[in-house]
Amino acid sequence: MTHASIAIDLLKKMLVIDPDTRISAQDALRHPYLAPYHDPTDEPVASGPFDWSFDRADLPKETWKIMIYSEVLDYLNVDNPADPATFDPSTPFDPSALERGFSEFLSDTGQI
Repeated sequence: MTHASIAIDLLKKMLVIDPDTRISAQDALRHPYLAPYHDPTDEPVASGPFDWSFDRADLPKETWKIMIYSEVLDYLNVDNPADPATFDPSTPFDPSALERGFSEFLSDTGQI
């Protein structure tokens, strides 16, 4: 089998709509296409299905904005952010500010 045919085989198994017949994450990691990256000592198995119930919370739009703002700051590892409680969700979003922050994050972590 060629490298491309092995990749196509994995894709066919992953793109099955029925979750009962779709390849599991564990089996996908054991597939020959992913063999170079497979490390059974560093592949934890989930104890159960992920709980998405938080995503159905009936929260005001402003609360979602504050929560997303907090997550972005946490991801960017901002040490002294403005207090999210004082964040004004009605303030127009400045994508360039986020881009600058993300660029600084990538630079600081040696990723660019």
